[in-house]
Amino acid sequence: MRRIPALIVGLSLIALVAGCSSNPATSPATSPPPAAVSFLWALNSEGGTITGTGDTGLTLTLTGVRDYATEFTDRPIRHSYMLSTTDFTNGWDKWFGADKPNAVLSYTEPASSMPAAIVLELANPVYDDSAHTLTLDASRLLRESAPHSDAVETVAPPRTPTPTTFTAGSLFIDGATDGSSTSSASPSTSATPSPSGSVTASASNTASTGASPSSTSTKASVQAADPIPVINGCSIEPDTHCPNANLANAYLSGANLSGAVLTGANLTDATLNGANLKGADLSDATITGSVLRDAILAVTTWKGAVAWSTDMTRANLAGADLSSADFSGSDFTDATMTGVNLAGALLVDTDQGMTQLSGADLTGANLNKVQFQGAMIGTNLTGATLTSMRFNGSDLTNANLSDANLASADLSVVTLTGATLDGAILTGATWIDGHVCAAGSIGKCI
Repeated sequence: MRRIPALIVGLSLIALVAGCSSNPATSPATSPPPAAVSFLWALNSEGGTITGTGDTGLTLTLTGVRDYATEFTDRPIRHSYMLSTTDFTNGWDKWFGADKPNAVLSYTEPASSMPAAIVLELANPVYDDSAHTLTLDASRLLRESAPHSDAVETVAPPRTPTPTTFTAGSLFIDGATDGSSTSSASPSTSATPSPSGSVTASASNTASTGASPSSTSTKASVQAADPIPVINGCSIEPDTHCPNANLANAYLSGANLSGAVLTGANLTDATLNGANLKGADLSDATITGSVLRDAILAVTTWKGAVAWSTDMTRANLAGADLSSADFSGSDFTDATMTGVNLAGALLVDTDQGMTQLSGADLTGANLNKVQFQGAMIGTNLTGATLTSMRFNGSDLTNANLSDANLASADLSVVTLTGATLDGAILTGATWIDGHVCAAGSIGKCI
C-alpha cells in the first residue's frame, strides 16, 4: 500500500458573491444577498515531475495520486467533502471554465527533508485512473514581497528553481463556485432583490412547488439554485450542518435539505412548499407558522420541536420521529404519517383530515379536540389523551387504545375491529352505536 504523507496546509480565498442590484425607490435598505459558496481543493500524491524550460509551457505530472480529492468551502461556510479524482478532473471545465486556477504545489526534493512550494497556473488535466497519474499544463507564478502596509518585516522571496523531480507532491487549488466559471457571474445564478426588498437567489433550473412569496412580503427568500445559496451562514443544500440557524421568514420552496442538521433552528414563518427534508434533524427547532405543503419529511426527527399552526397539508411524514413535539393548531390534512412516532407529542386542535397514521406510535400523545379522518390501522395509542377527539369515519382496526383517555370523544362512525381498549376511559364518549357512554365507562362503553 502506498504511504502518502498527511498535509497540514491552508489556503484562503475571497468568496465569490452573487451579484445584486438595488432600487432605491422600492428598497432603500436591503439585506445582503445570499453568497455563492466557493470551493477549494487539495490533491495528494507520492511525487512527480515537471518538464519544460522557463516559467511557461511546463508539464506537471503527479504520480501515485490518491483516488479522491478533498473539497472544502471557503468561509463563512464550514463544510468539507471527498470527491473522486476522476470526477474532479472530469468537472474541471465546470469548476473553472476558461479562467485557469492558481495552485500551490507543495513538495519535497530528493536531497532535502524540508518541504518547498511554488505557485502555478494550471490547465488541461488528464487523469489516468489505473496508473494513478495526473498530468496538467502549468506556468510558474513568481512570488513577490507582500505589499501589506502594516507588514513589520520585508521578506525577499528566494528564486526557487522549478523542480524536475520531487516526492510528497500536493496541490492546493484555488476556488470556484459549484457549476459556474470563476471568470464571470452568470445572470441565471444571480441574487436579485425583489421589489419589496427581499432577496431571492434564482436560477433557470430552480425547483419550486407551491405558493410563491407575496409581492408585498418583506421576507428573506431563497430558492434551491446552483450555485448553492446561503442564508445567515447556512448553505441550502443536502446534508448541510446548521444547528441554531436563523431561517425565519426564509422562502425555501423546492429546496433540497435532505439529511440537514437543523437542530434548534428558527424556521418561524418559513415557506417550504415541496421542499425535500427527508432524514433531516429538526429537534428543538421552532417552526411556528411555517408552510410545508407537499413537503418530503419522511424519517425526519422533530423531538422537542415547537411547530404551532404549521401547515403540513399533503406532506409525507412516513417514519418520522415527532415525539415530544408541539404541533398545536397545525394542519395535517391528507398527510402521510404511517409509522410515525408521536409519543408525548401535543396535537391539540389540529386538523388531521384524511391523514394516514397506520402503524404510528402515539403513546402518551395529547390529541385533545383533534379532528381526524383517515386510517389508524394498528396504531399504538396507549395512554394517549384523545378527549373530545372526533374520529370522522376513521379505521382503528387492531389499534391499541389501552389506558387512553377517550372522554367525550366521538367514535360513532369508527371501525374498532380488533382494537384493544383495556383501561381506556370512555366516559361521555359517543359509541359506535350512537349512544353516549356513562360515567365510569372504563375499558368498555356502558
